[in-house]
Amino acid sequence: MRSKCFYICLFPVLIFIFSCNLGSGVKLTDLERSEVLKNVKDHYKGDPAKKSRVDEYFKQVGDSKRDVILNLFSVGFKYVEAKENKNKKPVDLKALESDFKSKLKQLNYTEEEFEKLVEEFDNFVDPKTTK
Repeated sequence: MRSKCFYICLFPVLIFIFSCNLGSGVKLTDLERSEVLKNVKDHYKGDPAKKSRVDEYFKQVGDSKRDVILNLFSVGFKYVEAKENKNKKPVDLKALESDFKSKLKQLNYTEEEFEKLVEEFDNFVDPKTTK
């Protein structure tokens, strides 16, 4: 009897915890999504054609993939900008690198896959930059 009660009470809790862990960190709110999109568009400094291509790129991918890509870009761009900025403290860079690598791991991506994704994105937004 005791074990039956244990399973009846514990099973819904385990399902709830499992479902929370599955979606954590992947699903973005509308505000987060628009903020990341704004940051991505800011890399194209006032070029309206490229900014519209950014919107076009994210419209063509599905909702779940879009959120994964935006999650990767939000952390990845911060890390890349910090690497390129010579005034950043090494401690800050290490923290951003750690955040970036943990986000890659959380979303089942490697650095090579991220670089390939960025290259694909750049080629879509600005086809003239293909090598």
